[in-house]
Amino acid sequence: MVDPDKTISSSTVPQSDTEKKPEPEKANAEVMQEPKHKPKLDKREREKLEKKIAELEAIIADKDKVIEELKDKWLRTTADFDNFRKRINKEKAEWREFAHEEILEEILPVLDNFDRALAAMLTSIPNEYTSFSEGMQLVYKQFIDILTKHNITQMECVGKPFNPQFHEAVMVVPTAEFPEDTVIEEIRKGYLWNDKVIRPAMVKVSKMPVPGSVEPSKKPIDIAQNEVEID
Repeated sequence: MVDPDKTISSSTVPQSDTEKKPEPEKANAEVMQEPKHKPKLDKREREKLEKKIAELEAIIADKDKVIEELKDKWLRTTADFDNFRKRINKEKAEWREFAHEEILEEILPVLDNFDRALAAMLTSIPNEYTSFSEGMQLVYKQFIDILTKHNITQMECVGKPFNPQFHEAVMVVPTAEFPEDTVIEEIRKGYLWNDKVIRPAMVKVSKMPVPGSVEPSKKPIDIAQNEVEID
């Protein structure tokens, strides 16, 4: 029989929940808690601390100001560079356009002579030189195809209303065969580059004849010389 007076070993008695060891996180939190009684600063120390805080705030304000100035400078530099890039691209395009026009001004008179020579050849060349004539026509066509490839095209003027933006009237011909102010003949071809006039066409323009005047086709009026020519 067990003696009731004997004490039970503490190792055999289970610990209650309230007697469990505190968790590490709670323990650390208790350690990190601020003391209930904060140390009081005297007036001199408080003024010194406030002065230090004001100095730090002034430094931060200066840094913010410098950051804003650098940001503004960066934005201005970026905008200036973008404008510079656009200006350079525009100048390049203008230079290419000028180079095209300068070269064409020298090439077109040669092409005009080629055109006149070819027209004379087709009307006067003997039959035995037909193959030579055909070869010259192919060369001329190749020349025109190269210009067309670079968006340089010949104007189509005959039969169209006179337009001073595209045509240069060098002669007015009284005639009833065409409406007034109509291009009836092309003396020198005009050329366009991307719808821009490189060289206007020299043309003859119709004019309504005065009743009872000389036969229209026999009386062209030369505007350039301001004289009347009668064949």
